[in-house]
Amino acid sequence: MTVGDSRSSALSPPPTGRSGPDHREVHHAESPGGRGHREVHHDESPGGRDHREVHRAGQDIDVPRAPVPLLRVEHVTKRFGGIRAVGDVTFTVGRGESVGLVGPNGAGKTTLFNCICGQLRPDAGQVTLDGTLLDGLPTYKRARLGVGRTYQRAEVFPDMTVGEHLIVAERARHGGPHLWRDLCHRSAPTPAERRRVAEVLELVGIPGWEDRPVSSLGLGSCRLVELARALANEPVLLLADEPSSGLDARETHELAAVLRTLQRERGMALLLVEHDLSMVEAAVDRAIVMDLGVVIATGTFDQVMADPAVRIAYLGMGA
Repeated sequence: MTVGDSRSSALSPPPTGRSGPDHREVHHAESPGGRGHREVHHDESPGGRDHREVHRAGQDIDVPRAPVPLLRVEHVTKRFGGIRAVGDVTFTVGRGESVGLVGPNGAGKTTLFNCICGQLRPDAGQVTLDGTLLDGLPTYKRARLGVGRTYQRAEVFPDMTVGEHLIVAERARHGGPHLWRDLCHRSAPTPAERRRVAEVLELVGIPGWEDRPVSSLGLGSCRLVELARALANEPVLLLADEPSSGLDARETHELAAVLRTLQRERGMALLLVEHDLSMVEAAVDRAIVMDLGVVIATGTFDQVMADPAVRIAYLGMGA
């Protein structure tokens, strides 16, 4: 960037959506008239925070910048024939942040989830995770980068135990030879794998369930098993798609508490699609509201629920 001889120059913000460190230098060359020399550097620190170093008159000033988002969804659009399910959606999720994605049926929430996770390819726009462009990556590679997911229906295997669910997830994350031996029933869990399973089950509040057959569990317990399986991959971002579906009020409250604990104690980011607004209120830092494929409101839970556009989307009225 070249700066002319004027005493001040407007510094535009660095472009978004770039991977790797952002580095910018501004040089004010010293002229015969005695003008000073200044350099401005923008570098992304290992902790993910962009720091601005200003060198002026022999002084180094380190000014922290805003955190770099963990997930960045930019202008994502998805159509099915002539129907636009998701239209030009843009938002971010920060590291360790919990965000609710809410809206009436048919708003495009699950379709957007599928675009983020790789089950669907968007027609336009892009998705980045921690600066890595996810476009074109299959689902399993996105999972290994740290994207976890649970589904509207509890996706479990009735013939397996709770512990076996988690061991398979652990081995799939590493992609080692144990996974092939599992198909031939020739691979016993290692002590390290057993410890890892015990840790995750303790984390979600069901310690000691390793040997329980999944076929003996109720829906609420199966939801916790599915959550534990997702956590076995050690995700940095968990996408939970209507996790309270089919649960009673007590189970929903307990699940919301588990998700909050994971966010606060493990630093895991959460993107939650949920129709139960009481769970959303309990589990998220802020909310994004979609209707007919587009974002109509964003802010804290109380802010978006007071938005007239949100009331119209949910109730068909402004009151």
